[in-house]
Amino acid sequence: MIIQRIEVKNFRSLKDVSIDCHELVAILGRNGSGKSSLLKTIEAFYDVGFLANAFDYFGKDTTSEISIRITYGELRDDELTEFKSYLTGKTLTVTKVINAGGAKYFGVTGQLAEFSEFRKLSALPKRKALNELIESKKYPELGPSVKSEPEADALMGDFEKKNPQFLVPVQREEQFFGPKNVGGGKIDHYTRFVLVPAVRDATSETERKGVILQLIDVLVARSVNARKDVRDLNEEFEKRVKAVYSAENLTELTALAKMVTKLLSQYAPGAELDLAFGDVTPPKILFPTALASLVEDNFKSPISYSGHGLQRALVLALLQQLSLTDLSAPAKEPIAEGEDKAEELKKFRVPDLILAIEEPELYLHPSRSRFLSSVLDQLSTKPVKAEDARTQVLYATHSPYFINLGRFERVRLARKIPAKDVPTLQCKITAFSRDQAAARLAAISQKDPKLFTADTFLAHAIPVMNATVNEGFFADAVFIVEGLTEFGIFWALQNIMNKGWDRRGIVIVPAEGKTKIDRPVVVFRGLEIPTYFLFDGDSKHNGKGNKDEKSTAQTNQLLQRLADAAVVDFPSTQVNKGWAVFGDDVEMEIKAAVGEKYYQEVRALIADDLGYSEPSKALKNPEAAARLIRSIYETGRKVPVLEEIVEAVSAQI
Repeated sequence: MIIQRIEVKNFRSLKDVSIDCHELVAILGRNGSGKSSLLKTIEAFYDVGFLANAFDYFGKDTTSEISIRITYGELRDDELTEFKSYLTGKTLTVTKVINAGGAKYFGVTGQLAEFSEFRKLSALPKRKALNELIESKKYPELGPSVKSEPEADALMGDFEKKNPQFLVPVQREEQFFGPKNVGGGKIDHYTRFVLVPAVRDATSETERKGVILQLIDVLVARSVNARKDVRDLNEEFEKRVKAVYSAENLTELTALAKMVTKLLSQYAPGAELDLAFGDVTPPKILFPTALASLVEDNFKSPISYSGHGLQRALVLALLQQLSLTDLSAPAKEPIAEGEDKAEELKKFRVPDLILAIEEPELYLHPSRSRFLSSVLDQLSTKPVKAEDARTQVLYATHSPYFINLGRFERVRLARKIPAKDVPTLQCKITAFSRDQAAARLAAISQKDPKLFTADTFLAHAIPVMNATVNEGFFADAVFIVEGLTEFGIFWALQNIMNKGWDRRGIVIVPAEGKTKIDRPVVVFRGLEIPTYFLFDGDSKHNGKGNKDEKSTAQTNQLLQRLADAAVVDFPSTQVNKGWAVFGDDVEMEIKAAVGEKYYQEVRALIADDLGYSEPSKALKNPEAAARLIRSIYETGRKVPVLEEIVEAVSAQI
């Protein structure tokens, strides 16, 4: 089973946050936006020994409890059997509540409303309340009267199983984690959580809880557990234990009961003591401890003595091997005929891995970042066999190499916003699905929505959403232009105007074509990133009566609908709050402002200096475009419409 949804209240900067999860989730946001807190939330949920301090509470308000609710989905057959009392459909929801008194886990289970209240009572009031309900005949099939608390509990449980139509969802305390000998460890058996922090104390690797050793344990389990000889050993051990501890073999209990009965008869004639062994649960044979060291420059040392860079490299190597292990694990022997499938799967259960990584790009060259991104994607791919262990990956990143449209639906954007009635800022998580993007694209295209699906949006967007465009995901505001000419001009002009876009987190994104502007605008605005866009109206095609006129008019119309503006075939130059358009193109606007002769002279000088034989092609180079605008302003000339656009973009944040 994997995490399907996380709901958090009052944990660090997460005042009230919900996030839906996929097999792979990429969490984006600037430093301090709450990305790490979200990953730490899962760690706090899985850690039964987690002790919260004042800084773990939102606004340090320790009077408000911390609530972490995780919903698991895609449960396998044995998990559905194990947690059947707590399922809502085919999902399992578990809540951890943390306050000054400690922490408790709760599961949502179907209960009779009256029984839910009875279970909160002590033995005598519980029995009395249940008997009164039985006598009332509200539920004719409820009965007979009970004489003890165990009888009351058994009767309530049996009635609920037989009458699901009367049940309502109720939160019930349960020890889902912790020592198995006191009823815990249920979720531990099916999932395992590992957090790879951005910075960690190297000495933690000397402990069994260290990230590297945990990953090695997972690798060992997945590599070894499928072996037939290992499975045979476990089965042989289980049979042997059951045989030795069977009632037929251990007759001492019967003899002891007879001796005690003989003594008991002296105090209570006619009374007897009956003793019998319950079912034995053989302990699982654990793998031997894997001892790990690192060798660097022919010197072997414990992992804790290696540098952070080498440790991080080892973590990444283990993740890559884990992805390969998932694909190459040997086939398991078929379950014997008549054998219970759920029980057999449980015997050899390898827990699903929930893997969280802070800044996976640390210490990596860009090409290695791209490679690791593909490894994580492969690692999170659902295995072919339903019974094989799965890996879910959640990471917080600042790198565009870990984002692409194939993972777009998995992006979660974190940002800080004001919180009501307190000065502390709270984290807000934003998501935008490909289905939503496709619906928006269908609306601005004015075509049949059935033609626009998540898959078709992906196909149309992949050529657009490259690494350069992906920088927009990390921006505080995005300015989308047609190409590199506009990129060079506006970046130079905002510097001349002292707008400090780099300091303010404003990014210019060249879409590499007018027809490619719509998709990044839809995506970024869907994620609530302030987005301004500019396009050329290309009035030079107006009145030509050819296919260029028709296609240009259609694109102009689409982009005006994207801006929620009145639609005309060829709009005039205008600067608006969220968008702008040139009647023809940027070069025509510059010529109109500085004069044709001066424009041609400056462009020719720049083209010659940069080695272009045709001046008309020089401005496709962003450096040439930047030189053009700097040359214009150095002579005291100005292009007012460009300045208006810079001001409009700057006003986005």
